[in-house]
Amino acid sequence: MPNSELQSQVLEILDITNEINDKLDDVKGCTCTKYHESVFHVSDGRYTYNFEDAKQACIDRGAKIATLAQLQAAWSAGLDVCAAGWLSDGSVRYPIRMPRTGCGDTTAAGIRSWGYKPKTQKVADAYCFKV
Repeated sequence: MPNSELQSQVLEILDITNEINDKLDDVKGCTCTKYHESVFHVSDGRYTYNFEDAKQACIDRGAKIATLAQLQAAWSAGLDVCAAGWLSDGSVRYPIRMPRTGCGDTTAAGIRSWGYKPKTQKVADAYCFKV
């Protein structure tokens, strides 16, 4: 295959990928999920919760702060949210199925991690688990 033909195919794939990413961006703020009703993202503005605030935000919605295993199961079922949230172990993570500009970029799909933050620091949203 000539190099110019291969380059043309790559550009076509990139155009399709960008179109898909744009459509995902339209729905990424949704806190409901079509795949797994038990795990959901909660935000009160962008990254305003410390760990205790995140736990309370979940309680206020009749839920508990999610575990990493619960987030992993939801990700496996299709959860894709470009927003970091606290989990019960004190880590801050977000589930990405379709890496895109500003959200996973060139990394593989998966549960991205910001690591463990001081629990009193307001740095994230929350992932909750509805019992």
